[in-house]
Amino acid sequence: MFYQYFCKIFNDLSTATILIMVTISINSIAHAASNNCITPAVTIATITSTPNGWFRITGSISLYGNPLCSLVLANGQYMFTCGDSLPKGNFDLTVPPDDQGQITLFGFSSGLPPFELTFFSSLRREAEDTPTGIGGIKLSRTNSSGGAVWHLNNIGDKANYVIRLPDGAGNYKLLVRYSNDDTGIGDDIRVCVNNCINNNDYSFHTQNTRSPGVNLGDGWDLFVNTPVIHLKNLPADSVVTFELVSTDGFGVDLDLFSLAPEF
Repeated sequence: MFYQYFCKIFNDLSTATILIMVTISINSIAHAASNNCITPAVTIATITSTPNGWFRITGSISLYGNPLCSLVLANGQYMFTCGDSLPKGNFDLTVPPDDQGQITLFGFSSGLPPFELTFFSSLRREAEDTPTGIGGIKLSRTNSSGGAVWHLNNIGDKANYVIRLPDGAGNYKLLVRYSNDDTGIGDDIRVCVNNCINNNDYSFHTQNTRSPGVNLGDGWDLFVNTPVIHLKNLPADSVVTFELVSTDGFGVDLDLFSLAPEF
């Protein structure tokens, strides 16, 4: 998985800005070096989603293997990589994605040019957003993320989504938000990527989302997330399919799904 960051320096002989774009590989050492421009190595260790839709990012900053004391900022959140409970050079930030689903990480170290690293936190797709396939219907739900869901009702109903992964091919974490007002046995959804090429064939069991003591049918407007589903070796252009393979007779509402790079 590759990302880019920028090193900006000012030439003492003119007012022109020299802009150097550097490609780095996550979990490896990379530096930008050109005459007077040397940037730190930035390693992203993990990116995990939080229940409120933010993302926790952990990593480290070093220069030629030596941890750096830096100010790290990301989408309005910040911390110093020294002087707290973490080892020197390490950072741990929980940040919101911007309106493009991106996270931009800035860092400032004494005596070094600042760095900037921008990447997608996840690809997010509303389930009712023009799927193809067999069966299924769009229904309005007040508490869904976009005001509607895609409902799979009968065994064999399928919803196919053509996606382009903004961070390119690789391993991804899939989360699916759904509701299921259930009689108690639950329903099963098969997840298949690109017709299950490279063994990309997964499934999840849905729980009853109706709370105890509420009216029958109220569970359709209460949504939960699946556990993380680990998808391997996804091409940048893929088709994700959700298929209802077992049901209590009332099916499942799909609200949205998201794909985040696996580090």
